[in-house]
Amino acid sequence: MNKIKGILFDKDGTLIDFHSIWVPVAFDLVDQLLVKVTADKNGYLKTDLLKSIGVAEEFISADGILASGTTRDINDAFEGILQKHGLVFRSSKPLYEWITERLLALTKLHAENIQPAADLKSLLLELTNRGFVLGVATADDYESTKICLKKLQVEQYFGFIGSSDRYEKKPNPLMAEEFCRQCQLKPEEVVIVGDTIVDLTFAKNAAAGLGIGVLTGASKREQLEPLASMILPSVGELITEDGRLVWDA
Repeated sequence: MNKIKGILFDKDGTLIDFHSIWVPVAFDLVDQLLVKVTADKNGYLKTDLLKSIGVAEEFISADGILASGTTRDINDAFEGILQKHGLVFRSSKPLYEWITERLLALTKLHAENIQPAADLKSLLLELTNRGFVLGVATADDYESTKICLKKLQVEQYFGFIGSSDRYEKKPNPLMAEEFCRQCQLKPEEVVIVGDTIVDLTFAKNAAAGLGIGVLTGASKREQLEPLASMILPSVGELITEDGRLVWDA
């Protein structure tokens, strides 16, 4: 394997604790959508909307839209449920535009709840000091991603931010290819770290040097094992207790 020079991280469930922000955002988004449709606000419709994006009470499906999908995916899921119930979204804006605006507003509203999945400041500073180029590749939109990274005070460590409103969504390899192009890296010199099968398929499609799975998101070890080069409890374990990189240990 070539010497690793760059690390491309997923965001939600990898850098940040997924449940700390996205569960309350999902519930608030659905509650606000219910106000925009002409319907009896019964529990069945709310349940259907949440299930359509992979949320059942507090349980998040590892392969659901909230865990690894995009704003467009949320839009398509909600449209399907509204059509199923024969409901009309009533707003001066298209549903996709409304969802995009609401997600950004709700991210700002819940920003204080964002929790890192590990000691990110220490980890990212150490990786930067060792000469690694760092990037983010996320299913989230760009502005929401910036809010999260700023809240955690780690934005300055990333030379590349790939978001699904600017690039083809994962597992399409375009974000990884652009990371390599902008940072002058070869694919085999890059480690991709993520918490879902989508992230690890993304690593495979991008011909990355390694695809590392972490267990701080919605996925279980057995779900990640078929595609992961290795699996870690969190990104905090990228550097071992004796100071080595986990792929050199």
